[in-house]
Amino acid sequence: MRLEGPVGAPISNDLKPVFVLAALRTAFNPQALLLLLGSLGLALVLALLASWLGRRAWPFGLAASLLVLVVSVVGYSAAGFVLNDAARHRTPRRLPETLALSLATAGRLLGTLVVFFLVGAALLLVVALVLVLGKLPGIGSLLYAFFFPVLAVLVGSAFSALAAALFLVLPAIWEGCTAVQAFAMLWAILRRRTPRVLVQLGLLAFVAIASAAIVGGAFSFGAAVVDSLSAEILGARAGLVGLGSFLLFGLFGCESCLGVETLSAALLLAAATTLPLAIVTAGGCVIFAEVTEDLNAKDEQAALERALECCQEKALSLARRPRQAREKVAFKRGERQAADRTVRASCPSCARPVEPGDNFCGHCGHKLEGGAGDALS
Repeated sequence: MRLEGPVGAPISNDLKPVFVLAALRTAFNPQALLLLLGSLGLALVLALLASWLGRRAWPFGLAASLLVLVVSVVGYSAAGFVLNDAARHRTPRRLPETLALSLATAGRLLGTLVVFFLVGAALLLVVALVLVLGKLPGIGSLLYAFFFPVLAVLVGSAFSALAAALFLVLPAIWEGCTAVQAFAMLWAILRRRTPRVLVQLGLLAFVAIASAAIVGGAFSFGAAVVDSLSAEILGARAGLVGLGSFLLFGLFGCESCLGVETLSAALLLAAATTLPLAIVTAGGCVIFAEVTEDLNAKDEQAALERALECCQEKALSLARRPRQAREKVAFKRGERQAADRTVRASCPSCARPVEPGDNFCGHCGHKLEGGAGDALS
C-alpha cells in the first residue's frame, strides 16, 4: 500500500497569505467531521464500558481499554488523511482505502505519541525533582516561592510547544513519512522557519479556542433548554447534569458509568470537540504543507542523522576528558618519579656529587658502600 503524493507537495499560492481561511475551509470537510465525530463518540462510549467492566472483571476492562485506543487512533488518523488530502487539493480517497491507510500507519502514529508522552513525563519528573527542594528546612519555603512561578511558565510553555510540535509531526506521517523522517522534518522546520511557524500556530490556536468557545456556548445553551424541557416532560434531567458530573469526576468517578446521563454527556462532549479538533488538525496540515514545500524527507533524515552523530561524538569527547586528564596527570607523575630516580648521587660525607658506580668519593675519599647507587636518598 503506497501513499499518494510526495512530501511537501505545495498548496495553492492563493492560500498562503490567508492560511487561517484555508484551515477553516479544509476543516469543514463532511467526511473528516463524520470520522472525527464517530470515532470520538464511539471511543467515549467504549471508555465508559471499559470503566464499568474494569470494576467487575479487570481483563475485560483492559480489553475494552485497548479497543478504545485502537478506535481513537484509527479514527483520528483516518480523519487526518482526509484533511491532509483536502489541504493539498487531492482527489479524496474512498473510505475503505482511508481506513486501511490509517490501520497501516497506526504503528507510526502510536510511536510518535509515545515519544511525546515520554518527553512530557521526563519534563514532569524534572519539575518534581526541583520541587523536592521545597522540603529543605528553613529555606525550602523561600525556594518554593521562587520556583513556583518559574516552573509554571516553563511547564506551560513546554507543553504548548509539545502540542504545537505534535500537530506538525502528524501531517508528515499522513504524507507518507516514517516516524524518523517526521521528526527530521520537524527539526528542519524548527531550524529554518521557526518565527513564521510560531506566528501561524499562534493564529491557529486563537481560531481554535474561539471556535471551541462558540461551539461550547451554543451546545451549552441547547443542553440547558433541552434539560429544562426534559425535567418538565420526562421528570428527569440528563444534559448539563450529566456533562457536569462527567467532566468533574471523569470516567472512573461516575457512579453509573452506563447511565443515561453519562452516555448523553459523552456524546455531547464528542460533538462539542469535533469541530475545534478538526480546525487544529486541518491547520496543522495546511501549515506543514506550506513550510515544507521545498524540503525532502530523505535529505532531512540524513541531515538529522549527521547532527545526531555529531552530538554523539561531542558527548563521547566530553566523557573522555576526565579520563584523559587523569592519564595526563599520571604520566607527568611518572616522568617526575623517573627524573627523581635518575638524580645524581651525592657523597654522604661531603655532599659532593659522585658518579654512578664509584666506590670512593673523588673529593674526600669516603668509601661508598655498595657503589654510588646505594647513596641515593
